[in-house]
Amino acid sequence: MDVQGETEGAEFVPPSAYAPEAGSEAAGGKPGTSRIFRQILPTLNRILEGGASVSFDLLGKRAAMENPAPFFAKKGLNDVVIFKFPNFGLSPARNKMEKPWTKYFRAVAGQPVETGLFRPYSVDDPTMGGLAIYLRQPDFMDLLTQHMGFDLSAEEDDEVRQDRTRLEILDGIPSLDPFLMKYAFDEAGLPCDAQYLNLTAEEEYQTRMTIERQISPIIEKAMPSHDDLGGHTSRMVDFLWEPSGVQAAAFLEAFRFGRDQRDDVLSGFRGICYYRSQIDERAREVRALMTWLRSSRLDSASRHTGDAANELVAMLKSTILTKVTNLVQQMAEIFHAYDDAVNRFVEDNDPNLLRQFLLSTKDKYWFLGRSTSSLRHVCDLKKQVEATEDLRTLSLDQLARTLLYMQYSLR
Repeated sequence: MDVQGETEGAEFVPPSAYAPEAGSEAAGGKPGTSRIFRQILPTLNRILEGGASVSFDLLGKRAAMENPAPFFAKKGLNDVVIFKFPNFGLSPARNKMEKPWTKYFRAVAGQPVETGLFRPYSVDDPTMGGLAIYLRQPDFMDLLTQHMGFDLSAEEDDEVRQDRTRLEILDGIPSLDPFLMKYAFDEAGLPCDAQYLNLTAEEEYQTRMTIERQISPIIEKAMPSHDDLGGHTSRMVDFLWEPSGVQAAAFLEAFRFGRDQRDDVLSGFRGICYYRSQIDERAREVRALMTWLRSSRLDSASRHTGDAANELVAMLKSTILTKVTNLVQQMAEIFHAYDDAVNRFVEDNDPNLLRQFLLSTKDKYWFLGRSTSSLRHVCDLKKQVEATEDLRTLSLDQLARTLLYMQYSLR
């Protein structure tokens, strides 16, 4: 198969960074394609090392669980890593993903994140590489049958319908954060085994409280009295967690949203608040990342190398810093727009700006999901560099490769 994945087929994901370039040919790539091998290599790093928001490793989770209940009814689907990947538009097949391609998975216009299934060649060592199939790839169903041996289009099979619904739910959220996954599955009536999510009740509660604090001023202004709805005003925020409940209907009515707008508005609203809380928690890490990228101090890997190597490291750091700075600025603009809309509503009694903001929450939600995941991955890569440098075993190769991973994640 084509190493770049530019045929309408499953994408070959090459082995780990430590495999020799000749491995690309041995693993099915074209002879002498070392440049392509280096270009696509970060894909596997992001799939396996991208963190909880990027990668849902069913293989690893099931291996660590005692007598795990299957996540999917079809056995083969439990031997995959589900992952989120930025929509770079790298291939003709992926460019078609702007449009709906089946009656099961519907692409969001401009959706910047794809959902993929990574099937490793070896379940014991996923770093040996494997195949990646994207849910909105034009021939997804055929590829699933060809490479994984089962058909998800069988309408009369209850297990197939359930598995297809689970995949659709995962494709409907921009990142694989356990908190977002839990509520997506709960709302669909398909609760997920808590062991898979690794989300404690305390973590869930704290996240909910953080989100509710952001929304409370809006609730108190829009719906000051709700005795007739059977609850105190402070619990009106429950509309975020129960979109089909009375509180949700009252909120939608207050801002003149139709029922057909409910899911997009409420999921986007909740998602924006969630990602803001995540960015706030990681603000110190992001600032440390930017300081490290700005630093003229040479890492141990490049301290005793020639000028050309040092210039390469400096160039990569500068490029990544620009990308991180732009990304942080774009995210801040969304949060500032939200604050302005809330202030206009709460202080000036003008709901129009907030209503306009809420109507566009879905696009902002997906952008923040992709951006937050990329920043997390880059921060985690920096930690790997620092840990290796502390051991004084960081080579120039490792540093340059990690910087390329960062750049790739921020494309």
